[in-house]
Amino acid sequence: MEKKNNKILTINLYIKCLKNNTISTITTLDKQTLTTISAGHVGFKGGKRSTRFAAQELFKQIKNFLITKKIYNINLFINGFGKGRTAIIKSLKHPFLHFKKIIEITKKQHNGCRLKKKKRI
Repeated sequence: MEKKNNKILTINLYIKCLKNNTISTITTLDKQTLTTISAGHVGFKGGKRSTRFAAQELFKQIKNFLITKKIYNINLFINGFGKGRTAIIKSLKHPFLHFKKIIEITKKQHNGCRLKKKKRI
C-alpha cells in the first residue's frame, strides 16, 4: 500500500463473475481487505443478481466508494465467465479512476487427471 499524506494511492480490485452473482473485493497492495461488495448488497435478490444491469450498479457502488476514499489508481483482477464480466469491462471509463493493470486470473481447463484404466473381462 502506497501512502502519501494519509491517502492510499494504489489498491487491488478483485472482481469475480459467477453464474449467479458478481462479487468484488477491494484490498490494499499488501492484501488487507478494505471492503467486499456483491450484487446482493446493492439490492438485487435471486436471479436478478446475475444480470448485466446488476453488475453495472455494483460497479457504480465501487466507483462511489473509491472516490469517497480518494483512491484513484487501481490494479484490476477479473475472474470468471459470468454475464456481469462484459458489463463491468464496458463501464470502466471514469475520468478520475486510472487502471494501472487489468489482469485476467480465470483458470483455464487442462483436461484434468487421467482416468482409471478400464476393467477388461
